[in-house]
Amino acid sequence: MPTPRGGGVGIVAAIAATLVLAIQLGPVAGTAATWWALAGLLAVAGVGWWDDHRDLPALFRLGVHLAAGLAVALAVLGWPTGPFDVAVIAVAMFWVAGMVNLWNFMDGINGIATAQAALVALAVTWLPGALDGPWTLVALGVCAACIGFLPFNFPQARIFLGDVGSGALGYSLAVLLLVAASRSAPPQWLLLGLLPAVFIVDTGVTLAERIARGRRWWEPHREHAYQWAVRQGHSHARITYLYTFMGLVAAIIAIGFWNSPAELAGLAFFVGIAGLCMARLSMKRIWLMRMRRRRGR
Repeated sequence: MPTPRGGGVGIVAAIAATLVLAIQLGPVAGTAATWWALAGLLAVAGVGWWDDHRDLPALFRLGVHLAAGLAVALAVLGWPTGPFDVAVIAVAMFWVAGMVNLWNFMDGINGIATAQAALVALAVTWLPGALDGPWTLVALGVCAACIGFLPFNFPQARIFLGDVGSGALGYSLAVLLLVAASRSAPPQWLLLGLLPAVFIVDTGVTLAERIARGRRWWEPHREHAYQWAVRQGHSHARITYLYTFMGLVAAIIAIGFWNSPAELAGLAFFVGIAGLCMARLSMKRIWLMRMRRRRGR
């Protein structure tokens, strides 16, 4: 049945309203970081909305994503004073743009992008000292917006997020994790990266496989593990539950080792990433073998 897309505009409105509320109520009222976060959200959502209705050149969209990332990185981390600071700002800029596109890549079945975003946004509020009051409010607003949208998209989709919604979620989570990183020690940065690691691992391994096979990795495709699972016959709901469970395990590891010594925090990160990689490779191999057996019959 025809299903409208662009429903993520409701999520954008909710997150924008929460940012405005945080600006008005929080002790950081009027700070550049919050205002630039709001401006970047509207820019990313704007090009996403446009692309939902009329195709935009990929380089133009990427340019907007990078510009939004650069602006919020400078606002959160401050102006660079040396080569190292410039490198940090560059990494933060690409982190924001990467998260925008990551959530867009993974928004392929009912509920998966929204459920994972709600989990990440809620998990970061459980990390002691990672966010202050206003930013905690924003994180809870992202989580609430996702939960409010889920009944319309899961388990049966009456409306889709569209690029406007998936891009806004990726951007919002990138900003929250960037703010948390600016207030945390280097070992804890790894644990912050563990929160969205389910999506990062699936996308990273998929792109690595396409590059190794000489395929045009930048073109649209259907080779993510969750896409193989759906083609194998699993329901959208089952795969969304599975990915949410893996995300929950990753979040529990990050929260549990948050205040651990650097060595333990690093070990927890690498064990978590290795576990996700093994799970992803095993699941895809099983689903692919089942598909081949079914075709052989």
